[in-house]
Formats: sequence, structure tokens, C-alpha cells
Amino acid sequence: MKKHLIYFLLFSSFTGFSQNLPIEGCSDSSCDEKKLQELLEGTEAALYEYYGFRYNDSIYMEIQPSGDSVIFKNSHFWVNEEAIQYYSKILAAEIDFNRLNPDEHYTVLHVQRLDPKLGELTDVADAETAIPTLAKGFNKKGQKAAYEYFYKNYPSWILSDLDFDDMLEVELIMKGGKLSAINFIDVPLDEHLSMKFAQKVKEIEKMHIGKSSFKGADDYKISFNNWAYYSKDKSKRDEYLHRHLDYYVENGLWQQLKQIYSGGTYRPGNTVDIDTSRGSMQLALYNYVEAKLVEGKIQNRWWRAVPTQEQIDANKTDESKAEDFASVGTVPVFDGCNPKDSNKQLQRCFQEGMLNQVSKNYQYPVEARQKGIQGQLYINFVVEKDGRIDQIEVIRGAHYLLDIEGIRVLSELPDCIQPAILHDNPVRMSFTMPINAKLK
Repeated sequence: MKKHLIYFLLFSSFTGFSQNLPIEGCSDSSCDEKKLQELLEGTEAALYEYYGFRYNDSIYMEIQPSGDSVIFKNSHFWVNEEAIQYYSKILAAEIDFNRLNPDEHYTVLHVQRLDPKLGELTDVADAETAIPTLAKGFNKKGQKAAYEYFYKNYPSWILSDLDFDDMLEVELIMKGGKLSAINFIDVPLDEHLSMKFAQKVKEIEKMHIGKSSFKGADDYKISFNNWAYYSKDKSKRDEYLHRHLDYYVENGLWQQLKQIYSGGTYRPGNTVDIDTSRGSMQLALYNYVEAKLVEGKIQNRWWRAVPTQEQIDANKTDESKAEDFASVGTVPVFDGCNPKDSNKQLQRCFQEGMLNQVSKNYQYPVEARQKGIQGQLYINFVVEKDGRIDQIEVIRGAHYLLDIEGIRVLSELPDCIQPAILHDNPVRMSFTMPINAKLK
């Protein structure tokens, strides 16, 4: 049984995201937001046009005003490094510098998503495919076999050419026999390899599939994965991890390191089986950040231990078990909520009650304000069977000043009128609350 975090955003003066990036031709935040979205979507479309295929990515940019210009710092991507430069150039040309606040922290996150229906396409083995140039004279069976040969083998050829010693899992989405999109499921730690792989796919397609070969081909997908380093011995696996992750630590790229650790790349879940390759990798990541904390290379703990399922089962009793917010029949009744309401109404009231309490009572630490410290923290607590709020724990911190204040605020939450109910019995319920502490 996996543990899940329940997230909701807090919209208040201290918890809201940074001020909207001011865009030329706008005079209010609503216009800024709309124009920014149009710019991002237009840039995304231009990238797809340029490369000749769509792909999913997560683009993160921090923008710092600097006189009559801006500096893009700590920017990050998962697939295409060149896209960062492209987005930055477009945004820089459209920013309204007259409305930029030099003391404001601006961030832009743009997620390039693919249509989820693409992943439901039939596999290449069951599709009418394009015909490889070298197989034009073959019969249907031979043409299909030749096509499958190319598309099942050339990813390995590409990785060999790239001296690939990393991980990769993708779905190649083919429309009319031609590469239409690449769905990156697991990406390399060496991020530069993702787009190199994608562009090589197009090169081989151009080399082996002629334009006249597409007629009559179905829409289908080709799945491919390479997890070579999972099978390596521990010393080589750790050497691999350190080679890539040390770069993030040495350059203070905490956003990237957090995403890797929390499952942004591997997505193995919060509990792991240490006997599996992915479980071993997650534990190796945990050991890495723990070691860097001891060395003083990481300033504060933002992670929690990664228990194995065996450890959870061995330590868990029915009395100590805490259900999550989504699994109980009726959530706890927060102070001010109506016990007679439906569970959906109580869920909303519970979250809004928390929002109001935290928004009203969180006092931004003076020292944090003076030093420009801000960030997002996640605090978990348990609503006990008698409605008491207890077991408060920072499971991912931003800075100790912000974290401690978060603990204070949650420790002063009023107890619930009644506990969570499951199968007509009171149960303990765990809840994780994100607090986005931002300076104005």
C-alpha cells in the first residue's frame, strides 16, 4: 500500500505564487496571465514545428530583474535544453520593464503535455506500418518485419552512438507511419541526452522511411526502454549517481535535485521494495542526500526516509494506522463545518478551514524576510480518533525559519469536532499541507 500526499494550494498574501510577470500591452494581472499563457503556448507550437514532432517537457525559469533587462537564473528542463533559451528569448522580448519590481521574485513553469489518448494507440506489432525503403520489394509480411526490425533496434543503435550509460523509457507516437510525438516517461539524469536521442530518431526515419511509404499506415506507438544501469553492481550505480547529482549540489540546483529524489524522474512511489532495481535506486538516492547533508553540502533536510514495504508492515498495527484524506468515508469535521453535510462538502470545508487558519496566523519570520528567504514546505499531521490534531511533522522543508513557523501555526489549529469515519468507525487520518511561503 503506497502512501500518498494530499496537496492543495494556499492563496494568500504570503502563500501565493510570485507576482504575475508583467507583459507588454497589459495593465492588470488577468491580462498578464492570459498573454503569458499565449506566449508559452505559441513558443511550444514553434518548437514542435522546428523539430518536426511534439514532445513532453517541464520548463522552469526563475527571472530576476536587472536594470532595463532580466536575468534567467536556475532555469531547468527535463528534455530539451535548447527550449529554455527559446522560451527565455521570447519572454524577454515581451516583458513590460516599466512594471517590473526589482525586489520581486518571478518564476515561470510551463509543462508541455501530450494528449493522453496517444498512449492508448495500438502497438507497432498490431498496426499497418510504413514501408522501409530497403523493403519496397518485399511482400507485406517481409515489409512489416523489416519495419519492426528498424523500430525495435534503432533506439539501441542510437544509444550506442551516444555512448549512452543512463536510463530512458519512451513511447514513439507514429501517425501515418511518421514520427508525430515522443512521450518521455523516464528521462536520463544526463538531461542533454534526451533531445539528442529524439533528433537521432528523426534522422533514422528520414534515412530508412521514404515519403511514399506512409500511405495507408495506421496511427500506432512504439515503446522502448533502456535501464542499463539498474543492473549494475552497487559501486558502479553509486558512481553513476554521484557523477550526475554532484553537479546539482555543487551548483545549488536544489529544485532539480528535489524533483529527482521525490520521483520527478523515477516515480517509484513513496515506499519501495529494496529487492527491486527501482527500489535499490531510490534507496541509493536517499543515502546520497543523507551523506551530502552530513558533509554540509545540503543546508536543510527537505526529504523523509524511504521505508520499505516490509518495514511499514512490520511496524504497523491497526491502532497506529492512519488513513489518507481520500480513502476515508467521511473526513474529520473541521471547526465551523456542519457534521450533517456530505463528505464532499466536508472535504471542501476542511480544506477551506485550514486555508483560513494558516493564512490568518502565519507570521513571516522577520529574519527570513530580511534575508529574502522563501520557499515551499510540506507539513504532515494526523487527526486522531478523538479529533485532536497531532503528530505534526515537516516532511519537506524550505528553510528552518519558515518550517518552524509552519509547525507553530499547525500546532495551534483547533481540534476537529469529530474524527474521520471509515465503515462507521472512527479512524486516524493523515493529511499533508503545503505552504508556499513567498515574499511580496
